[in-house]
Amino acid sequence: MFSLEELFCTVNDFCQTFEPLWRNQLLSHGLQQQECTRGLCLSEIMTIVIGFHQQRYRTFKDYYVNHVRVYWRSAFPGLVSYRALSVGHPVCCCHCAPTSDIVLGIVQGSVSSIQPV
Repeated sequence: MFSLEELFCTVNDFCQTFEPLWRNQLLSHGLQQQECTRGLCLSEIMTIVIGFHQQRYRTFKDYYVNHVRVYWRSAFPGLVSYRALSVGHPVCCCHCAPTSDIVLGIVQGSVSSIQPV
């Protein structure tokens, strides 16, 4: 089992370095990052997704509804409903091309509708 606090701190440290670079990359390509004024920040979303891969749930929905919203509610005070997370919450996508160029962007919409690049 893993420590949620330790996982979050590691992910948050990564995001402190990654997000400014990401914003600069978006701006250099003439794109704008969508800002979330409420809900979960990027490091919280990433912590939840990594936690899913370390648990034994078959679907992300089961994990989010039956684990995150029940046991981790106090750790993530900005938790949104599963529907808000999967349909209306921006999802970060990062694709590393074979040439090592990084293409960064935001996808708005259902997670299930995201196609591989």
